[in-house]
Parts: sequence; C-alpha cells; structure tokens
Amino acid sequence: MKSNLLRGVGIALVTCLIPLAVHAQRAQKKKPLDEEPVSADHCDAAGIHCFFGKAAGCSVTCGDGNFATCIGARCILGFPSSAECACGPGGMA
Repeated sequence: MKSNLLRGVGIALVTCLIPLAVHAQRAQKKKPLDEEPVSADHCDAAGIHCFFGKAAGCSVTCGDGNFATCIGARCILGFPSSAECACGPGGMA
C-alpha cells in the first residue's frame, strides 16, 4: 500500500512539473524598440530562459562590407546554449 501511495505522489508531482518545464524553454520576448531598417551589416539574437539557467542575447554591427550573422540562444535538454553573433565576408562559417 505504501508503495502505491509513493508512486501516486511521484506521478502527480511529475505531471505538475511538465507545464513548468515547457514554459521554461520559451525564448525571451524582446521589448519592441524603434523600427530599425533591416540591413545585412546588423543583427540581433534573442536570449532565452531555460529550465536550468538562462543565456543572454547578442547584437552585432559590422563594417567594411562584412555581413552580420546571428543565431539566437537555445535550450538543449533544459540547459542554455548561448547566442552567437559574428561578422564575416559571408556571415558565420
């Protein structure tokens, strides 16, 4: 009887934590800024809140004819992977 009670409590706890885990994997919503013209030499990457931490976003502005490339932060199995921003002749390699 005690085993069934523990199993039931465990299942209830896991079921309650599922929505929390799903919500924690969503990207941060950026505050609307002034409308910036879209260009190849500037980009922004969003940050993210994961279940086991958070990662900040990044922004880059390139010159000399280089192209800006940004990849937003992401969650991998609940752990944050940071955003990547780079300048290059063809973007990120």
